[in-house]
Amino acid sequence: MNNFIKIIGFGVLLILSYTLFSVYYVPDINTHKSSKRQRVVLPIEEVGPVAYGEEVYYGRGGCAQCHDSAGDRAPELSLIAAISASRYGASQYTGTATDAVGYLRESMVEPSVYVVEGYGTLLGKKIVSPMPDVSSGSISLNEVELAAVIAYLQAISGLEVTVKMPGAGPKAEEKNGARSKVSKEAEE
Repeated sequence: MNNFIKIIGFGVLLILSYTLFSVYYVPDINTHKSSKRQRVVLPIEEVGPVAYGEEVYYGRGGCAQCHDSAGDRAPELSLIAAISASRYGASQYTGTATDAVGYLRESMVEPSVYVVEGYGTLLGKKIVSPMPDVSSGSISLNEVELAAVIAYLQAISGLEVTVKMPGAGPKAEEKNGARSKVSKEAEE
């Protein structure tokens, strides 16, 4: 009976130790400052591709969990659309994109075609990206969501939004520069 009590006591102490360690020493994976704001995903026809892409980026797409301003896990993307030409024109680029929109889309669905220096894992003789294909698996973004994220990345890079929205009506296309009411209120 004495050994049984010691084993139970040790188990409880071990569980308590792991719990305290995880609470005080394991960092929160959601590091983006605006992640605490309320998220309401409105139809793309109401808010436009840029605002819809922002909601997908911070919400269902989970992009901001790794692509944050700290840049510890993955490259920061605030200027990605502006510098994409240097990426798909680089010698280590193995994809097929010929323009910025193609490169951005390809980076989301085939992230290992170009791995930014300092990121990725060496697998044999090739560096592969730890980023998943966001069009499949647990994320599974559809074509409209992928295009909306590209529109958002173009907008935050300060470029004109040139991505064509698949299946989006003219009402959504008119609102390319629009921002959602929720986003405006969250910034204030």
